[in-house]
Amino acid sequence: MSHMHWAHRRRVMVAMLASVVCLSGSSVSPASFSSPCNLLASPPTSRQSMPRFGTSRLLRESGRLSHRMRGGREQEDFELQDETSGNEQDVLHQSEDKTYEYFKEVKESFSFPSMEEEVLRFWEEIDAFQSGLQKARERQDERWVFFDGPPFATGMPHYGHILAGTIKDIVTRFWSQNGKLVERKWGWDCHGLPIEHEIEKSLGLKSRCEILQMGIPGFNQECRKVVMRYSQEWKRIVKRLARWIDMDNDYKTLDFKYMESVWWACKELFKKGLIYRGFKVMPYSTGCGTSLSNFEANLNYKDITDPAVVVSFPILGEKDVSLLIWTTTPWTLPFNLAICANPDLDYVEIEDKKSKNR
Repeated sequence: MSHMHWAHRRRVMVAMLASVVCLSGSSVSPASFSSPCNLLASPPTSRQSMPRFGTSRLLRESGRLSHRMRGGREQEDFELQDETSGNEQDVLHQSEDKTYEYFKEVKESFSFPSMEEEVLRFWEEIDAFQSGLQKARERQDERWVFFDGPPFATGMPHYGHILAGTIKDIVTRFWSQNGKLVERKWGWDCHGLPIEHEIEKSLGLKSRCEILQMGIPGFNQECRKVVMRYSQEWKRIVKRLARWIDMDNDYKTLDFKYMESVWWACKELFKKGLIYRGFKVMPYSTGCGTSLSNFEANLNYKDITDPAVVVSFPILGEKDVSLLIWTTTPWTLPFNLAICANPDLDYVEIEDKKSKNR
């Protein structure tokens, strides 16, 4: 980019800053902003009105402005007073014995991850997420409800969780910044076979009968123990992704309150004729004695070699002649009652050279 272009941009920026100062009713002369050097080197006097460059709506709503100046300079704290007081001189206070700079110096080399972590620490210091929610409640903003499907509690987060979580955060932030009250609460999916499968592996249980021998209450208690196994890892990653959601007051699908709310919703849908009984071919677990979801069925897909056997059935009235049946499901043979033949197919009679049987 040419020097002329940068010079033009600087003049435009200085003009904009001067306009902001004039509009704010400040006694600072636009001439004092003739160059960026004057801008940085000329701090206003105590209790003097200052232009609020880049003051975010969130900080204004939280009732205070904590402006942290870094880059080797002393940190500054300013209090933002009630703007409805009518006293512009009391909007922003500054100590006389400190130096205030408007812009942070940009170093030649910097780290984006470090900058992100700095922003996260700042959000945590001012409690940005909860402060914004509290202000929305005080304003009685219209509630915007977001139904979020919680992740399974037994596994670590992966790319699918990260991508979906980022999209969810974008949507909820959008509506929150458009004047809606968007409460976001984290949840844990504790139902289904994944947790039971984990316990069966850890306890060496091989069948439903062994679970019944152990006792359903004892088995359920073991399942509850592993629900929060990876909770700290989830919290660390979700926070690092800068997603605003309440993970301290979370809910679990094993809570009676949650389960009762689901059954209540199903009852209401049924009363309105929105639920019907249908039939669908589903994968089935003979060990668990229940149908499986697609996710659960995919947990145990394997490449294996199927057993194959050939069984001979002697034909009554014909000596040394048998029907040969080939099957890959030999466990079904005890239940077979008959052998079916297709009259439209050709069958071949062969002789075994060793036994001379056909």
